[in-house]
Amino acid sequence: MGRIIFVFSVALSVAILASAFLRDGFLTKRKKVAEYAKFEWQPHESDEDLSDELLTFGEQLFFTSTGSSSGQSCAGCHDFGLGDTADQARQPYRVSLVSLGHQDWYFSDGRSDSLEMATSEMIESSQYMNSSRLRIVKAIAINASLLAQYDQIFGSWSDLLSDWLSGPGLAVADAKPARPKPDVPAWLLPDWQLYQSYEFELSDQSSMAYNQLSASIRDQIDAVYFNVLKALAVYQRHQTTGLSAFDRFLERAKTFGMYAALGDGFGQSELSGLELFLGKAKCHQCHDGPDFSDHKFHKTTIAQGRRRTLGRTEGLLLWRSHPLRCRFVSDPQRRQQWCSPISEVEWESRLRQGLGQYKTPSLRQLLTRAPYMHDGSYESLMAVIRAYNRTYADESPVGDGTKDAQGLGLNQAEMQDLEAFLFALQSRPKP
Repeated sequence: MGRIIFVFSVALSVAILASAFLRDGFLTKRKKVAEYAKFEWQPHESDEDLSDELLTFGEQLFFTSTGSSSGQSCAGCHDFGLGDTADQARQPYRVSLVSLGHQDWYFSDGRSDSLEMATSEMIESSQYMNSSRLRIVKAIAINASLLAQYDQIFGSWSDLLSDWLSGPGLAVADAKPARPKPDVPAWLLPDWQLYQSYEFELSDQSSMAYNQLSASIRDQIDAVYFNVLKALAVYQRHQTTGLSAFDRFLERAKTFGMYAALGDGFGQSELSGLELFLGKAKCHQCHDGPDFSDHKFHKTTIAQGRRRTLGRTEGLLLWRSHPLRCRFVSDPQRRQQWCSPISEVEWESRLRQGLGQYKTPSLRQLLTRAPYMHDGSYESLMAVIRAYNRTYADESPVGDGTKDAQGLGLNQAEMQDLEAFLFALQSRPKP
């Protein structure tokens, strides 16, 4: 009789615990945690033509001031070891280099379809490094180490280019093609004139110098420059940061279970924040997967702050007018979808759909990426959380009034837990 009572008591306790777990959705959340564990942070798969020599060349280019007008290298603004930093004196918001190998579109408005194209944007735009392809070529030509590496990987430069650089090219300080202005449809022109944010340099000295070069010299300069972009892109795609407190928690949880794995920067507050992230706060609806981003474009309802733009629509117009559009896209499916001719009706549909949309950023390395949002309009992560926590009317400058984000209804303690979890996605500095 006593044994029956004991077994009944154990069964009743298990039933009560299971009921509580199911009632609170804990098992569902546990399943979601397992999904994140399954898709733990993964480096980019190796490029088909990856070699140690190409990686080394790309790394040296990244850390060398190869012709920047400011004398600054890529590493002067971006540090993979610390996560992601930026020179705010020149750029008020941070262009993230997190998880570059997992993306199809770059910049918050998706103006670049490849990392090579995005790298060129950073190099030649006056809004960033304000360099040029000719400066890059000249910087390699006078650097014995870089020139030797280039020759080993891509082959020697043509005699035509070498002779020009040591002769007539000495008198040409700077040369790059002008960035064409996009063809803005009439229905969008009023909003474009109000909200477009890109600065165009249509006829400066460097573009006029480029146009005056012979076609053969331009082709030679472009060929070297495109190889440089390839090397820089390969290096950036294959860089990773160290494991975050969240990543280390997942590793321990596999062996010891979820609650026994707490500690080492991931405690009860962070775990509560994770449950909010997967549940009440709805963050995972967009910030999903190992990068904590679906890398898609969404229109949110929080205020756009100090720099209102057209979002994805502006990015599409900039992309379509760019001379490097589709040059580095190799995936057949993407080429079919984006590089093949489409009707004007389909193009207009894409433009209208993109109004007010921005690409979901990765939530890794947030500690070193303030200020936040596409325009740097929020100085702290808590300010972003509070903004999402309130219910906003649609504040996009243009659009159809649809909203992706809704008010969250979090209390102060929950917002603090969510912030603690998000900061637990910060990696330790790499040694």
